[in-house]
Order: sequence, then C-alpha cells, then structure tokens
Amino acid sequence: MNELNSTLTLIDIYDIQISNSERRNSSIAIQDSYIVYLIECRPRTSISSNKDIQSSSVFRRYSDFETLRNYLVAKYSWIVVPVLPEKTISYTWSKSHQDRTSVEVVERRRILLERFIHDLCSHRTLSSDTAVKTFLLDNDQWKHIVDTSHLINK
Repeated sequence: MNELNSTLTLIDIYDIQISNSERRNSSIAIQDSYIVYLIECRPRTSISSNKDIQSSSVFRRYSDFETLRNYLVAKYSWIVVPVLPEKTISYTWSKSHQDRTSVEVVERRRILLERFIHDLCSHRTLSSDTAVKTFLLDNDQWKHIVDTSHLINK
C-alpha cells in the first residue's frame, strides 16, 4: 500500500469489519477445535479510485490478535495499546465461565475484537505500523514481520 497521505489512518482508508467467525478442527486432534475470525477491509468510497488500495479478506485466530498486540506493546512501550477481550468471557450474573466456543461467547468476542481493530486503526502511529497493515491485508506476511522483529518471545 503506497502512502496516500500521512495524516490518514487505516480507518480513514478502509471500512474494516470482522464479519464472520467459523469453527475449524485442528489437524493434530480432531476433537480440538478453534475459532477463526474473518477480517474484511474494503476501501472507503472516497479512496476507492486509488488503484493501490485493494479489498482484502483474511482469517485470524484469537492467538494471532494476541501476538499482534504483544508485538505492538513491545515496540511502542510509550503508547497505550488497546486491550483485547478476554479469551474466556464470564458474566456477572453467571458464576461460571461459558464454553469459549459457545455461539454467544464467540459473537461477543467478535464484536470486541472488531472494536480492538478499530481502535488500533484509528491511532495514527499504530495504524502506520507495517505489522498492523499486513495483519489486515496479507494472509501470512505479518507473522514474518513480527518474527523477524525479535521483539516478542515465542
């Protein structure tokens, strides 16, 4: 993505939504499943004439969001990086944790992850980070950027 204008954030350029979630089975153990979230980025109409700005759809696991946030916290220690929702959501009226893959929990987490992404993409410094851009727009390149930064431990 070429720089359009240094004053624009990713939220100015893209309409970003976590539009869906789906359960996938682990290749190691069939009974183990995990949830992936579909992040869709569509150029805003005011930007869509720029040929460098393309639509994108990528799937991310909750652990991918955690990795991205840990990278940003390490790289930008002077910035308050938005927080992620809990992996396990408990409700005050219910004394127990709900199953982390129940429909209600997954939907609530999807909404909160979308808020997390919007907060990141509204921040001028964080939204200009290459790892954030590739997290949203490129299926695998973002992991390489984070791994080669050596900012976080595996």
